[in-house]
Amino acid sequence: METRVIAACLSGVLLIVAPVLAQTWDTSNPPWAYATATDEITGQPVLLAKVESTNTVQFGFPYQGEQKATLMLREHPRFGFDIMLYVQRGQFLCRSEHCGVLVRFDQQNPIQWPANPPTDGSTNIIFFKGKLKTPPQQIINLGGPALLDELRKASELRIAAQFYQEGERTFLFDVAGLKWTEPTHPLPPPKPQPSPEENPRH
Repeated sequence: METRVIAACLSGVLLIVAPVLAQTWDTSNPPWAYATATDEITGQPVLLAKVESTNTVQFGFPYQGEQKATLMLREHPRFGFDIMLYVQRGQFLCRSEHCGVLVRFDQQNPIQWPANPPTDGSTNIIFFKGKLKTPPQQIINLGGPALLDELRKASELRIAAQFYQEGERTFLFDVAGLKWTEPTHPLPPPKPQPSPEENPRH
């Protein structure tokens, strides 16, 4: 049973993260690494940036083993902009749209930041709310500045999250020097072509 739980947890997050991790990452400007993938459906670029926590955590069985957390930014032509936090092994306590984590930028006061679980049911990844819309000044799902805006200004980020049977764990990130530019003219996904049956016959 425990083996099946681990497999389900890993397979779920791999559907989201594995294609991203397979990219060649530019690590010339640490601590951030950057990559560009291609969405196979639209043919449009997927922009990526990630940073690993400077500290590690240890969970109990069946998720034992030293590991770091990864904070990732993604701009996708179909799904828009996302910021996600994931671990290789473990279960975030985030089962609904009303979960969140405690974040602290530099020496500011901690903020309870809302988050969402992924739609595929994975438990080792969460998506932060506060996505940017067009124009960038519009913010949804959050009554304050978007996480991206704070990341651009900060040097250090702490994230405290609750894990199943592990309590609260805190991850420390060096986030200084983030270079992130949204597409200036994002292209809409191509319109689906009508099936042959829908074409008029002559």
